[in-house]
Amino acid sequence: MKKIYSIIAAVAISATAFSQGFDLEVNLVTPASGSTQAASAAVPVEFTITNNGPSTLLAGDTLFVGYTKGTQAAYSLTNVAGQASGFLLQSDLAPGAALTTGSNDFDLSSFVNGDTVIVICYGTGLAALSGNDPDETDPANNADLFFIGGTSSVAELSAEVSVYPNPAVNVLNIEANEEVESISIVALDGRVVLETENTTSVDVSNLNTGRYIYRVRTNSGAIITDSFVKQ
Repeated sequence: MKKIYSIIAAVAISATAFSQGFDLEVNLVTPASGSTQAASAAVPVEFTITNNGPSTLLAGDTLFVGYTKGTQAAYSLTNVAGQASGFLLQSDLAPGAALTTGSNDFDLSSFVNGDTVIVICYGTGLAALSGNDPDETDPANNADLFFIGGTSSVAELSAEVSVYPNPAVNVLNIEANEEVESISIVALDGRVVLETENTTSVDVSNLNTGRYIYRVRTNSGAIITDSFVKQ
């Protein structure tokens, strides 16, 4: 496993900049992407980071990774709030190459049904920890996610919700077999960027390109959570 350490997310860390840029893609190994897991004090999470190029990340550079607990603040892989974890590259990460974080136990015992766990690679360089890496050419695939769930309630079993299109450009439509109470759109850093009530559509035209979480709550108390891509 690559050398890993934690840093405070607000601290500026320098790294090599690339004129061509690169595309870092995150994919969960375990749990499976989009799967639902029961809350637990020791859920093993492992994911890969692939460099889709065109530039090579050089040995000695650092990739910053972490996760968010639903709409809460960012956490390091060691469950420390307000921190990110750094992977020091021991060798060049050429286009097409991948590294794995190894298995890290996440404490999810404080989660409730409907929460979302987002694993994310912030990238490299000064702006990486704010989610704005200037060398990253496609931030839409820098994260993957799974959901926290338990025994389904009667409301959740009876609710039928369809959210489309995905990817979305201007409008995200919501169709449900019961009244929609509220809709929240959450960025991958945990910020609630849109929130509305009693609607069948959400204007997402002003959102930056990338991946977001939607959370639909119906009047019966059901909560439906998943992700979509804003183009």
